[in-house]
Amino acid sequence: MKSQKTNRFNPLLVTITSCAALICHFTATSASAGILYWDGNNTGASGNPPTASGVGGAGAWAPAADATPNWWNGTAYQLWNGAGGQDVADFRGTGGAVTLGGNVAATKLNFLATTGVNFSTAASTIGLGSTGVIDFNDSVNHVFTSLLSGSITLNATGSTRSLATSTHATINGNNIGLTSTVVNFAGNANTILLNHAGALGAAGADVKVTRGLILLGNVIAAPISYNAWDLELNGGILRARFGISTINGPVTLTANSSLM
Repeated sequence: MKSQKTNRFNPLLVTITSCAALICHFTATSASAGILYWDGNNTGASGNPPTASGVGGAGAWAPAADATPNWWNGTAYQLWNGAGGQDVADFRGTGGAVTLGGNVAATKLNFLATTGVNFSTAASTIGLGSTGVIDFNDSVNHVFTSLLSGSITLNATGSTRSLATSTHATINGNNIGLTSTVVNFAGNANTILLNHAGALGAAGADVKVTRGLILLGNVIAAPISYNAWDLELNGGILRARFGISTINGPVTLTANSSLM
């Protein structure tokens, strides 16, 4: 058993760094940066924030200047202007398939959709930078087949769902661009399903589970031998199909953690 590292995750340092980045952002960039609300068909949105009935759905998220202006900024539709990673991408209303028209960048993905959002383009990446955040409402299954990169924190609300339900986040991609991932869910009924050996990064990536349930593969998938992440369970649960799923380790157990 590997001893616990004490200097890898410094919440105070992360907070200070994030605040400094925000100050730079608001003083050095245009007013168009901020929260942008996804609307796949770029019609019908109103309000700031918009009403759920007017946004959401399927469509193409592209970084190029010729992309469809399907992002609502609170008063009008615009193109995605997150090439520098300065924007919050907010997904609410109904879910649907979001196809990436190339690599995109954001600082945060926020999910309030009532049905699942499916990032279905396997060859493109959502870059979230060094302090990226993904916030789930955790009442539906959002799927990431598109790739993720950066150093990210995954948050989710709620803590009362059954392990038998399919309402969780699912990561299908080989996310070798992830350098560190913190899973910081509200309770251990919050679940994330990992369907690829590199779902949380290449070998050596830092992975810390403060609360929540990590499922390694599902009951109908082929056996998976997961990358050797530097994995720390600090209050979380790792649920593997032992004898089928393989954890290449190392794994550090601290606080009230468990394997099942």
